[in-house]
Order: sequence, then C-alpha cells, then structure tokens
Amino acid sequence: IEPYVLGSEDSDRKGKPLKSIDIISAVIRTIAPGDKARGSLEDRSEQMHQLLKSQVGKKHVLVIEEAHSLSEATIKHLKRFYEIKSGFKQLLSIILIGQTELDVKLSENNAAVREVVQRCEKVWLEPLDNNVEAYLKHKLARVDVDYLDVFEPSAFTEIRNCLRSTVPVGRGGHRSVQTSSLCYPLAVNNLVSGAMNEAVK
Repeated sequence: IEPYVLGSEDSDRKGKPLKSIDIISAVIRTIAPGDKARGSLEDRSEQMHQLLKSQVGKKHVLVIEEAHSLSEATIKHLKRFYEIKSGFKQLLSIILIGQTELDVKLSENNAAVREVVQRCEKVWLEPLDNNVEAYLKHKLARVDVDYLDVFEPSAFTEIRNCLRSTVPVGRGGHRSVQTSSLCYPLAVNNLVSGAMNEAVK
C-alpha cells in the first residue's frame, strides 16, 4: 500500500502534509479498488479495519516514501495504524523510507513521537563501496548488457575514488583528514551516466 506523496511536505507552508485520512484512503483504494471511501474519518477508519480483517491469510504493508516529509502529527498517528489488529494478529506493517532528516524526526528525545520510535527498527543504506562492481553488473544485466563491455576492470576502483569526501578534523598540530564514502546508488548512477554520455561525444 503506497500513498501518493507528490507535493507532500511536513507543513502547509511548504506543501500539503500527508494526513491519517490520506493513508486510510490509500489502504481502502488498494484493498478494495471498487469501493467508495466513506465520508467521516471514523466511518472511513472502520471501513479500512473491516477490509483488512476480511483479507484472511494476506499480509499488508504500508510503504511511505519521502517519509522525512511527514509531519510530526502523522508520525504520531502511525502508532494507531500499527496497532490495528484482529484478535492478537497485527493487520498492517509499516515501512518508512526517507533521507537522513527522518532519523532526526524519529528521535527518542522527542516525546511527541517516542511511542512510535520505540516500535521502530532503523536500517541505514550503507555506501556500496566494494559492491560497486556487483551493483553495476546487476543494473546492466537487467537490460541484457554485459557490464564488462561498458567498463574497464579498473573503472570500479576509480568510481570509488571519485566518490570519496575528505574533511579536515582537529585543531593545531592535531589536525588530520577524515575520509568518508559517498558511494550511494544515486551518486554512482549519476557519475556513470555522466561518464557514458561523455564517452559517446
């Protein structure tokens, strides 16, 4: 179940916040495309609950992308979606996908969302680093291209080298350089696309 997040922001000043009623509508629309969503929030919530309960043997997952743009109120309400049950059986799992700002919003120091945070398992996308070659091999295999027809064997080391950031740390005589990897899929895609376009010229 994927609510639309086009134009979604965490306040009315920036865009249109994704609200609980929007999530409920997305659940109803996905599970029962032909059903008309009821008018009031209470009636619509009951409609969603009954639809979830009627789907015996099926598991439903709510996936919210750009979750760093969720408002604090909506994050707080996710606890209620998580607690929708039939007997002891949980009816809805939730996956939030977002940028690093989401980690700030899901802080245990924020009392407003603490109950949600205590039910979360956080997973970070690590840089590809030593998996750059396998990643590009997989991407090109999806369009029936042998990646070694496109890249020299040394290219993967060069991609990793290009996508490293060095930052000076410390003061005075104790200064050093801290290196971090920026080898995330989007950065790899952009670098490779740019290189391939340059090669064609």
